[in-house]
Amino acid sequence: MPIAKKLRVDLPATKASGDVEIERREGVTSGTFALTLDGYVPKHPPELDPILTEKATRVSGKLHEAGDAIELEDVRVESGRLKLSGKGHFDRGNGGVLTSTLEGPIPCSALAARNAGKQAGGDLGDVLGSLAKGAVTGEIRVTVKILAKMSDLKNASITSTKTGSCGVLGMPAPQ
Repeated sequence: MPIAKKLRVDLPATKASGDVEIERREGVTSGTFALTLDGYVPKHPPELDPILTEKATRVSGKLHEAGDAIELEDVRVESGRLKLSGKGHFDRGNGGVLTSTLEGPIPCSALAARNAGKQAGGDLGDVLGSLAKGAVTGEIRVTVKILAKMSDLKNASITSTKTGSCGVLGMPAPQ
């Protein structure tokens, strides 16, 4: 039975692969992980479609045991041109609760270029995309917060906020 069915979560057909290295030295457990979720793209607004062009998500980081918890550090999540980083905390008690905060920039020029090019299509889209890329400035900073109880993944809370703004070359970005 696929893991998504066992956990009762609605995930697309996803193949997970990667490496996990765990070491226990002098009573302390630590390690690293690097996983690829082939076929999975994080939920996102349609405006981000142009930068989430791959059908895979890569997750990596470091972990170490801290009492009844596992601390996650240097966590990186990449899907297409979306690159988020941060940390997390997994409390093994109380059914296993994961909390994590990830953040990263999305260059406005990438959004403008891909959206302009996508709208027009073909050679004209390539030209418009190049023009838009050179004319748009600024970045949007995305912060994603995750709160998930392992015994109830279907009701995990994933919230995102954005800060920053985009502007046109020669004109400041709105505040």
